[in-house]
Amino acid sequence: MKIFKFKTTQNRLLFWFILLALIPLLIGITITYYLQVEEAKEVEINKLTVVRDLKVQQINSWLTEREKDLKTLSESLTVQNFKGVLTKEKIIEENNAIINNIRDIIDPYVENFPEYNEIFVINPDSGIVEISTDKSKEGTDKSEDDYYTGALQSRDFYIKDIYYSSSMGKPAMAFSIPIFCRQHSGEHIIGILVARVDLDKSFFPLVQSTTSMGKTGETLIVNKDVIALNELRWHKDAPLKLKIKAQPAFMAAEGYTGINETTDYRGEKVLAAYTYIPQTGWGFVAKRDLEEIYAPIRRMVNNFIILLLITAVIIYFTSRILAKSITKPLISMVEVSNKIQSGDFSARNEIHNDDEIGYLADSFNKMTDSMESIIRTEQGVAEISNIILPLLRLKDINQDVVHRLMKISNSDMGALYVLNKEKSKFEHLVSVGIDATLVKSFDAHYREGEFGKAIIEKKISHIKDIPPDTIFKFKTITGTAIPKEIITIPVIVENQVAAVISLASLKKYPPEILGILDNSFSAINVVFSNLLANEEIYKLNEEIKEKNIDLQNQTEELQNQTEELQAQSDELQEQNIELDVQKREVEEANRLKSEFLSNMSHELRTPLNSIMALSRTLIMQAKDKISSEENKYLEIIERNGKNLLNLINDILDLSKIEAGKLEITLQTFSINSIIQNIKENLSSIAEEKEIKIYLDLADNLPKIESDPEKVYQILQNVIGNAVKFTQKGSVTISTDVDENQMVVKVIDTGIGISQEELPYVFEEFRQADGSTSRQFEGTGLGLAIVHKLVNGLGGKIEAQSELGKGSIFTIYLPLKWSGDIESEKITNLSKSWEFNQKEKAAKDTTFDESKNIEKKKIKENPRILIVEDNEEAIIQIKMILENEGYLVDVANSGRAALDYTQHTIPDGIILDLMMPEIDGFEVLENIRSTSRTADIPVLILTAKDLTAEDFKKLSANNIQQLLYKGAINKDELIFKIKLMLKRGVKDEQKSESKEPKEISREKKKLNILQTKVLLKKEGLPTILVAEDNPDNMITTRAVLKDKYNLIEAVDGEAALEKAQSDLPNLILMDISLPKIDGLTVVKFLKESETTKGIPVIALTARAMKGDREKTIRAGCDDYISKPIDPEMMLGKIDEWIRKKGISDK
Repeated sequence: MKIFKFKTTQNRLLFWFILLALIPLLIGITITYYLQVEEAKEVEINKLTVVRDLKVQQINSWLTEREKDLKTLSESLTVQNFKGVLTKEKIIEENNAIINNIRDIIDPYVENFPEYNEIFVINPDSGIVEISTDKSKEGTDKSEDDYYTGALQSRDFYIKDIYYSSSMGKPAMAFSIPIFCRQHSGEHIIGILVARVDLDKSFFPLVQSTTSMGKTGETLIVNKDVIALNELRWHKDAPLKLKIKAQPAFMAAEGYTGINETTDYRGEKVLAAYTYIPQTGWGFVAKRDLEEIYAPIRRMVNNFIILLLITAVIIYFTSRILAKSITKPLISMVEVSNKIQSGDFSARNEIHNDDEIGYLADSFNKMTDSMESIIRTEQGVAEISNIILPLLRLKDINQDVVHRLMKISNSDMGALYVLNKEKSKFEHLVSVGIDATLVKSFDAHYREGEFGKAIIEKKISHIKDIPPDTIFKFKTITGTAIPKEIITIPVIVENQVAAVISLASLKKYPPEILGILDNSFSAINVVFSNLLANEEIYKLNEEIKEKNIDLQNQTEELQNQTEELQAQSDELQEQNIELDVQKREVEEANRLKSEFLSNMSHELRTPLNSIMALSRTLIMQAKDKISSEENKYLEIIERNGKNLLNLINDILDLSKIEAGKLEITLQTFSINSIIQNIKENLSSIAEEKEIKIYLDLADNLPKIESDPEKVYQILQNVIGNAVKFTQKGSVTISTDVDENQMVVKVIDTGIGISQEELPYVFEEFRQADGSTSRQFEGTGLGLAIVHKLVNGLGGKIEAQSELGKGSIFTIYLPLKWSGDIESEKITNLSKSWEFNQKEKAAKDTTFDESKNIEKKKIKENPRILIVEDNEEAIIQIKMILENEGYLVDVANSGRAALDYTQHTIPDGIILDLMMPEIDGFEVLENIRSTSRTADIPVLILTAKDLTAEDFKKLSANNIQQLLYKGAINKDELIFKIKLMLKRGVKDEQKSESKEPKEISREKKKLNILQTKVLLKKEGLPTILVAEDNPDNMITTRAVLKDKYNLIEAVDGEAALEKAQSDLPNLILMDISLPKIDGLTVVKFLKESETTKGIPVIALTARAMKGDREKTIRAGCDDYISKPIDPEMMLGKIDEWIRKKGISDK
């Protein structure tokens, strides 16, 4: 029995030749391949093991060298002789000599050995750097650093693992060793010697050398946390940033030694050798890609493939030579094929044998039969096309056309039905050979009989078993005859059956007829589609003719309307003239509004400045003359004055923006610096609330060209809100660049915003916590101003939030502001100048210029002229300046100032802009126009909200210093005066406001007091005060403490508990309380039998219409609106105490 059967001799020969030739060759190639792979792997394992061990030996040698260097230095006689130098308060000449000797020893190490970046000696008692090769680092506190504590505790050589050095700006490594006293048997440590190593110049070149490791080999070191410590070949900035997620690194960090085949941190397959370095706790890995290791094997495989191809080609040509010997029987078939090609389809092959040649001859004959049938089919298709293609209209289809189709298809009957869409019926159009009485239209939804199948399937239907009730009955002399077969052709137009052609025959249809109709199906559909389209076009043409007539009539109507429009145009022209007049009136109104805003800024800030100035003056002058409680009252006045000033500024800012007066001052600056500055300002508040502020600022962030003041205001507001509304958790600020815009994202874990309130978060006076039980104060203007400022700067702001989980605010600002701005605008005035100072201070370069100015000799007591009409401001400024050693003169008007400069030239002038008779601008122009006074430096002090035109005037008169009234800071005022006088100032940090800390302390006090009665006095009525604002609580306490016993509660929950437990004689209830609002507390109290008789007086700052009625309905007995009038409060309390029959015992 044969295993293989072949239909042709040629296939049999080819098979055995290939089998006998290629199988031995493939076996040899396979064995050679596996041997070479194992050999290559073994060689690479040995190589990587040698590299690993050699590198580890070099690393240990390098560490040993560092240890020897430090021991040599520590044991040096000169170094040992400096005992006592570090502990003496005054350095004598002998100590100076010892220190110089020490420097002579350590300085050459840094100069001659590039691996050392810095060598310094630390005082073992204080942790202060006493001697260093970098003198700028002397005096630095290192008491918390590992290399100090490690050497001190171990009393031996200590290695600090690789870390990121902020001073070097890159990874570094430090070694330290204690210096022992020569006396007392060397038991006392007199110093810690520390050497910081520059890894780029010593250690990294040693580790990163890839000699003998090919193109993909590399070595890497990881610490115990599997963090990369050296630069990697395939990952930039890897040291201390990349965690290696590969098995060899984990094994090496755990203390194992070995070699295995695995994947590395890139996901590439590698062969890796690893080990552990005990001295430093490092893991060391040497690896190389398997792809490179096996590259020679792949070249060998390619050679084998070429060998196989050559062998196959030889076998192929050999087979062809053998095949020619069996081609003679095929010659006769070639001759037959030539006859068929010339058109003689009657030619056929003679079959003499039953082998492959005989089979082939028979197949050839069958193929010829098939070709003949195809040709006849194509001829029939061509004839049908010649019949239907010339048709243009449905009316062109007549009995002659149907008859010709019947002739081609050998049919005895034929009919055509066309769909009438309006009637939803197939209507009979023409038929031949059918009984006319039986031919009728039928419903389009008809799904039975010979038409149903064709309409449903939308393809040609061939029916052989004809039902007796068919309409296709052929008339004969003897009666009617039913056809043998029916062919129904559906005409498809736009995927809908638009017509039906039905053909019937009294005999069976030959197969080629069905082929003719199948091949003509598409052509029939296309022709009918065109016919139906032509019918539509014909109908449209008829409609267009009718509409043209209508258009002619409409044209005449339009002529009449044109005349009417001309008359209306004349009226519009007159209205445009009126609109121009109105436009000028609107522009004048806007000008007056801007002037009003500017003046209103002055009018609001001036009285407020008096309150704040006098309160600050009293705090400074009467601090030791009044009690601490009275001092606290003054601080409350000053603090709330500042809060009111901020509120006024917000309202004026919003008014300016809405009036279209947003002024843009373009500068190029770093947004990261702004964010860092804001974080520093908010850090104290965050610490008090025990929340964290995280910065995720992108590296290499481009600078932004925009208005830094407004960007600062935007970020301060958004980040401040995040801190304000976060009670626990954190606030995260991140920056990034997306195409041409800066993206700042502020994420907090605060109270969040409900989905109902979120769409309105940027509207004016909208607050997420606006209920009477709200915990957070504010007007709701902040985010509205932020939204308008961001839009004004060409950006956008988005908010996402979930109630109770936190919020995400995303700010998008263009890297370069693309709006229009006047080139003359001042860029170094107002708050923008102050902002630049803040930004420069963040870079430690603010006062470089001022330090140079300090060298200039200015007379000891400069004379300053204050030009101001407000007496309170004069008192405050004069006191500050005189305390600093300035000579101060005062002019109460612009005229007095000009008279003063006629006989006296001051060293500087502080000038108010808004004054009667002659304002500050006119005074300034007079001073600058006179040669003897033109160079007097001037500091502008104003409460006026300056416009762009005001800034131009100041710039034209060489004004570079500006200070706003309302919140004058002593340090800021002195700094600006010194800068104005070109005197040196040191870079002192601005004293931060103590307000948040004071508020925090008051809140802590109130939390303690909420659970006890304050120093109860016998015989006096007891009053429960429920108030969450510490300032209001202090005010209320000051008014009532001498006449009543007070119980204090800072939230609704505490108020309810104290009222039920202590049963006071009267309750003062703030409506807006956290946890439970005041009205809800009152409701509970009035429903309780034990407390419903206690009088409750409501305290609220909500003085809107209806508030009093609302509180009375809630159960309150009386109502006092804030701010509180002490006399009114005492009067109402006394009234209710008398009503309840309570009096002093």
